[in-house]
Amino acid sequence: MRRLLVIAGLARRESQRKKALLLGVVLSLLFLLIYGVGLHYLQKDLPASAELFYPQFLFLGLYMASFLVAIISALLGVGAVSGELESGTGFALLSRPFSRSTFLLGKFLGYCQMVLPLSVVLFLGVTGLVSWFTPFPLGGVLPALLSFLLIPLVLLSLATLGSIYLPTLGNGIFILLLYGSATIGGMLEQFGALANSRSLINIGIITSLLLPTDSAYRLTVVYSSSGYTGPRNLLTAMGPFGAVSLPSPWMIVYILLYITALLVLANYSFSRKDL
Repeated sequence: MRRLLVIAGLARRESQRKKALLLGVVLSLLFLLIYGVGLHYLQKDLPASAELFYPQFLFLGLYMASFLVAIISALLGVGAVSGELESGTGFALLSRPFSRSTFLLGKFLGYCQMVLPLSVVLFLGVTGLVSWFTPFPLGGVLPALLSFLLIPLVLLSLATLGSIYLPTLGNGIFILLLYGSATIGGMLEQFGALANSRSLINIGIITSLLLPTDSAYRLTVVYSSSGYTGPRNLLTAMGPFGAVSLPSPWMIVYILLYITALLVLANYSFSRKDL
């Protein structure tokens, strides 16, 4: 465990040296500032009958927060192995009494220690601003937060596995394209549920199985808005960021198994990789 924490600490210091996390924090604070100003004028300028806009502002905030978390997770994790080998520092570390498993899981743990607190801040910032500026009744904040945290965990585990097989730049492109495809697939599933199109729904299901980040986001939306009992229509339930087609609660189990399988496969692959 001590060696695992040592590698995690090295991963944190390396990311701090590259200013990656600092840039993510600055962009996150800027986003929360702009979002808070928008909520202020929403409450100030719109009539009381415009309460239907409140759910959409919540969904918009959660979507942008998930997008920022996804980008930061991808940028941090893409070089977990390939970046170290390309710079030569990985050979120096692996020549010491560190097993490859300790090296790999330590890097993953170090990235989690940076991304997960930032994800908590973003989620609580969005939901806190909504509670402060609007009368929108938030629902299950804790299950929504836990669902939200699955997004960076999925992307970090996938980036860790990808860094064994792909160069850093190629891995980054692969992660971002796959994340974009999953997001589009999730939106198609929502429109499919609205239009009663089984084909569109199936596309969304397939993309969510390939990369379940959008399902984790939709679960976040469902839990966070569960306290809302007002009129529900296309605007409140769907918009571009809501949830008409609801993920199964079993999707959480699938996501946890997905993360575990990626890490196990990454550990196996790295142990057999010819350096």
